[in-house]
Amino acid sequence: MVIGNNKLTAKMEHSTQLLFQGYSQTDAYKLVYHAEARQRLGTLYPNPSLLVANSNVRVRLAHIRAAVVAPALLDAIQRQEFWSDIICDDSKDTRDRRRDSGFLGKA
Repeated sequence: MVIGNNKLTAKMEHSTQLLFQGYSQTDAYKLVYHAEARQRLGTLYPNPSLLVANSNVRVRLAHIRAAVVAPALLDAIQRQEFWSDIICDDSKDTRDRRRDSGFLGKA
């Protein structure tokens, strides 16, 4: 089964998801491809490296990471803009909000 335009098989996609979740290359490969525990190490260890070296897998992994990081960056930028607006505004209402936000931070 081929998924999307990246030409990843279902097993490659699953491996990519496991790598994103923090599994090691070898553990992800063993889980997806059902590698035997008694398989020779010389046969087992090159396969996960070859899988991760695949350009389609690398692109998909980068795409997944970008999808997770982008909203976090946007939230950080929004918080920075909010606090910048409060600090730069000298109205009485803003000073009250600054004081109140200090109390909220201590709660």
